[in-house]
Amino acid sequence: MSEICLRERSMSYEECRAMLARLVTSTSGGDRNEATTRLHLIDSLIFDCLGWAKEDCVSEEQHGGEYADYVLSTSRRVLIIEAKREGVSFELPAGEYRREYALSQLRRDYADLRAALEQVAGYCQERGVPVGAVTNGHQLVAFIASRGDGVAPWEGRALLFNSHQEMLSDFQVLWDSLSKNGLLEGRLEARLLGIGPSPLPPKLASLIPGYPGLKGRNEFQTDLKILSELVLEDLTGGREIEAEFLSSCYCRSGALSQYALTSKEILRARYSSIFDAHSPGPSLEPAETREGISPEILSESLSRRPILLIGDVGVGKTTFIRHLIHVEARDVFDDALTLYIDFGSKAALAEHLRQFVLEEIGRQLLDDHSVDIESRSFVLGVYHKNLERFRSGIYGSLR
Repeated sequence: MSEICLRERSMSYEECRAMLARLVTSTSGGDRNEATTRLHLIDSLIFDCLGWAKEDCVSEEQHGGEYADYVLSTSRRVLIIEAKREGVSFELPAGEYRREYALSQLRRDYADLRAALEQVAGYCQERGVPVGAVTNGHQLVAFIASRGDGVAPWEGRALLFNSHQEMLSDFQVLWDSLSKNGLLEGRLEARLLGIGPSPLPPKLASLIPGYPGLKGRNEFQTDLKILSELVLEDLTGGREIEAEFLSSCYCRSGALSQYALTSKEILRARYSSIFDAHSPGPSLEPAETREGISPEILSESLSRRPILLIGDVGVGKTTFIRHLIHVEARDVFDDALTLYIDFGSKAALAEHLRQFVLEEIGRQLLDDHSVDIESRSFVLGVYHKNLERFRSGIYGSLR
């Protein structure tokens, strides 16, 4: 069972620095076991010196049978800290007191530290947490344990503090790297991975747990939804009033109006050989207008390509197409045979999709355009070339 730690508020930079100075003067040497080290030293380091609120921490979080000592979260989990007993020290080469070390060096030369680093890296990678740290209360090693830049974590670098005194003397680096605000701004990644921090602060919405989400409707909203489904859906589906309804009730924003204009010009360009048969010569159009790129130029370049309209469910793709056919580009569609196949509602109930499409095409040609594809004259017209070829062949007498 996970233990959720609670705290009323996080602490400021100056408060945390003062707490670390107090920890430096009050801490005496010893060989505490892991539980006592956590109680006396690591809890104070995390919550008093780095300013994390205890509600941001889950202790002994279980995942796949493994328990992580400290899992710290902002709006998501960002840091896992593995605690070691006070007697386990991280040895470093004599005469070297750098803030950063290559992880390959730390893993190669120090067996105890290697085991701890690999343990916390495994926790981070299994849980999708970017930053891992190991501490015995006095020393601290932090590194990027779960990377997304195509580089193996062990080829990176680690930030190392060898004592409380080092943490105090370089407190700004400690704070920027491992405090809640520092991790929110990606300061440790920027330092160890060599990438610049984001110039913009995170959106406030990212700090809200469970956002974005769904809010239940009240009774009034539910009544409106039922009314719209009973009345408006039937109105839009009525063929005899569809054009009038779309003309009177369709709301065109500036973007939709521009899309409709461009779509109409694409249709004109695509069927220019039919609509402009008497003026086949080229025309001159400005490439850019006050509203942007000329729709005529754009439509001409796209006229031979298929048009794919995509968007989320319910954003108005179908209504946009129906409005284009019956209102916006009605003069274009009046001179063409338009077939509209509804795969969303009707085709979903059909047993054989191919047969449904063929039957729907025949029905629309008959009902909307008075073209009977089964009439004798139509069939003879369609197969006229084939019949003429047959008549001139060796079996022409059978025609």
